[in-house]
Amino acid sequence: MKKLLVWCAALIIGVAASAQDKKQDWKEMHSFHGVMSKTFHPAEEGNVAPLKENATALVQKAKEWQVRLLEDVRHNTNGKFITLTFSNEYYTEIAREIQEKTTWNIKGYNLDNAIAKLAVKRFLGRWRKEFKRSVKHWLVTEIGQNNTENIHLHGILWTDENEEKIQQK
Repeated sequence: MKKLLVWCAALIIGVAASAQDKKQDWKEMHSFHGVMSKTFHPAEEGNVAPLKENATALVQKAKEWQVRLLEDVRHNTNGKFITLTFSNEYYTEIAREIQEKTTWNIKGYNLDNAIAKLAVKRFLGRWRKEFKRSVKHWLVTEIGQNNTENIHLHGILWTDENEEKIQQK
């Protein structure tokens, strides 16, 4: 059960951090998110009953989304793998900013999730400002190892922009 909860937590970041072109809707993502939203938030508060009841549906919806993502990667050849990292200074700064805006003591997974969401929002904002359009993307988080446990993101951007321009964002 704990593995399923961790797996679902990783996927929710992917859901939260995903976007699609206005021309192309990822119905599988929305379908997965519909089941996930009914299960994940209660599980965060210690109520795992909805998660247990919907485990099969979660796995099925995740597989459907995975197939769709693989098809996008196969057919849209402009996908670029990226890793977004945080310096210790920026991580501390953004964590402090988030904690100042919340009315409760946010920490652990919830803080990492809030940091990832805000960082992705800012990245996409810079992207839209520079290129005058959004970018189709899929991102997941990972906790670092080897003397740092800072969160970072891995993912795919579907864009014709070169790597140098992407790094500047």
